[in-house]
Amino acid sequence: MAYLSELLKHSEDFRLYTENGGVGKAEIRALCGVLQETAEFTPLSMKFLEILAENKRLIYIKSISDKFAKLYSEFNKEEKITIISAEELTKDQEDQVLLAL
Repeated sequence: MAYLSELLKHSEDFRLYTENGGVGKAEIRALCGVLQETAEFTPLSMKFLEILAENKRLIYIKSISDKFAKLYSEFNKEEKITIISAEELTKDQEDQVLLAL
């Protein structure tokens, strides 16, 4: 999902494709084939994209991706942190912080 979100952000062609409500089954299959060549997608992800396209919902890829990332982080109990130090940390200190995390 993150890959699709980034693709949407950086590819004008892909963004326009997702906004096109007239995408047919042949175009959807072609899109899935091209995506499989550029990155490793699971069959479930490909089927999900096909269903989105068939239901004219490709335009929602960004919001779906954002929600997926949030839920994935919550499920895995991941948190983002920022460490602020008065002085720059040495390599040894950085390693200690990473080990503690």
